[in-house]
Amino acid sequence: MHFALRRYLFFMFSAMLIFSMLSFEVQDVKCKSRLFSFVQIGDTQGANASQLQSVVDFVIGNRTHFDIQYVVHMGDIVEVYHNKTDWEMKNAAFSQLTGVLPFGWLTGNHDGESQRYLGANFYAFNVSNYPNMTSSYDQGRNTAQSFNFSGAEILFVNLEYFANETAFEWFENLYDSYDKATVIFSTHSYLDFTGNYTEDTLNSTYLDAFPRVKLVLCGHIVYALNREVNGRQEIRFNYQLVPGYVPDLSDFVRVYTVFDDGTVDAVTYSQLRNHFLTDSSNQFSFRLFTSATPSPSPTALTSLTPTLEPTADPLPSVTPAPDSTVPFSSSSPAPAIPEFSSRVILPLLFLAVISLILLVYFRKRTQ
Repeated sequence: MHFALRRYLFFMFSAMLIFSMLSFEVQDVKCKSRLFSFVQIGDTQGANASQLQSVVDFVIGNRTHFDIQYVVHMGDIVEVYHNKTDWEMKNAAFSQLTGVLPFGWLTGNHDGESQRYLGANFYAFNVSNYPNMTSSYDQGRNTAQSFNFSGAEILFVNLEYFANETAFEWFENLYDSYDKATVIFSTHSYLDFTGNYTEDTLNSTYLDAFPRVKLVLCGHIVYALNREVNGRQEIRFNYQLVPGYVPDLSDFVRVYTVFDDGTVDAVTYSQLRNHFLTDSSNQFSFRLFTSATPSPSPTALTSLTPTLEPTADPLPSVTPAPDSTVPFSSSSPAPAIPEFSSRVILPLLFLAVISLILLVYFRKRTQ
């Protein structure tokens, strides 16, 4: 082989070897670490005991695999607020989380207003059974928990359906007290079918005054939707009462995995059906906070429980779902963290292509 060709190939292969070694080093630097995961449960008003048990089994059985640190329920726990049998069935399921994982919830329009709310009579929905409950309001119809994950302070606030002025004050006091926290805000009704605001609980501009609210979760209206508005991610998740499915699909849960760079991966799964939903409304990623981890607040809030004056109970009905089916796709595993950065792979591919072109060129020169 021509001397110049051998020298060139030696140089190119040496360069590729060095780039390959650097790629593994950069890979380690770019690999993100999981901070924690949390689970969102949609409306369970129509769920039966088997569906509820599959949800709880999934959460408890996979808390180590996903590093689940929190579970939040979107409200409409029961179908009829005064049905004690329904409350007992939901209590039998969710009380299994007590002492195992922090559990937060809010009340929906089917759960009853203050004077008719029975939830506090049941173990799973009595805030006194949760020593990690940061704050609650109106018999536990509103709940909040704060966490610190490796310096990232997260405040979950769960606001009831048709919250009154005093309930909003409760949220605003929490927001001010945890002045360094990234806030994940949940309420029952927020987004309609098309992504417009229902304005049942809060109007379309209310959260603009609270820039540290980076994620808003809701249920009430069926199916899933996610979008970004004014620097916050807004997500609707609820598969109850889906036409064509008996029982309904409320055994699907949403798992959010938060990484140390502030990104979040969301997946949707039913253990009862052993099935992932992999369309873009059910498997996606977004940013919760910047890569610079937030500093914790200097002091923790001990108690914020104002007195609630009795209010009227409108109890409006859930809007009927459109006649369509859930976009099922084939089962697939939860998305994995990429192993390589494209900034590393592309130079390697470029060098390989150039080497091939020059190899052909020099061979023609030596023939």
